[in-house]
Amino acid sequence: MKYAAILDFETTGMSADTDQVIEGAVALVALEGNRRFGETIETYSSFNDPGVPIPELITRLTGITDAQVTGQKLDWERFNGLLSRAAVLISHNVQFDRDWVEKHGGYRSPWWACSLRMIDWSATHAMPCRTLKHLAWEHDHFPNAHRAIDDVDTLLFLLRQPTRSDPARTYGQELLDNAALKRHLVFATGAPFETKDALKANQFRWAAEKRVWWKLATEPELAGLLSFLRENGCSRPTVSEPVDSLAPDFKARYGL
Repeated sequence: MKYAAILDFETTGMSADTDQVIEGAVALVALEGNRRFGETIETYSSFNDPGVPIPELITRLTGITDAQVTGQKLDWERFNGLLSRAAVLISHNVQFDRDWVEKHGGYRSPWWACSLRMIDWSATHAMPCRTLKHLAWEHDHFPNAHRAIDDVDTLLFLLRQPTRSDPARTYGQELLDNAALKRHLVFATGAPFETKDALKANQFRWAAEKRVWWKLATEPELAGLLSFLRENGCSRPTVSEPVDSLAPDFKARYGL
């Protein structure tokens, strides 16, 4: 039996380098053979005393107060133990949550899946907003609070739901199928200046440091993308080796 670990953190701020965790939660969930999410095997959640007052904005957002976290400690050994049993780690914003896991928990997984970026909520499923709370509302689920354990439960609820575009398939299946695809950086090297509008329309971005247009593409997308570039006068399109696009330092690592 394979498992997925769904996780979430509440923190004093956005930077894992300077801020602290005030709550962490994880659920270990069985994965069925067809990549559907089965029963929840084990959960763990805990407050964590950051050693500094919680900013007022964070308390308003999460409902977590200094009194609730005083003297509390997240058991990273237990947390990481659940992560180590999982084939894939999942959160709704991996580049945020993964940073806390790797810098404070120290655990590193070879496979992450981001439900924010790897489910096509907007174009395919016609969701007007991709925040976890709004996605839950669209599926008649109304979470009580913006807390780590509530966000884990909400995300798991969504991953078990049939998609709006294909009721025979769940959002969890779409997520895991997309997360399994290798991703490459495609650089529009040599693209004429007058192609910038076409590149923007095809969701290329400008890397000022490298002075080149770039796009992240899955392997099934590569042939069509390279054909598009050549048709638009790009003389030397280049493709990287597979990249870890969910790493917190992904853009910095590649000068994007």
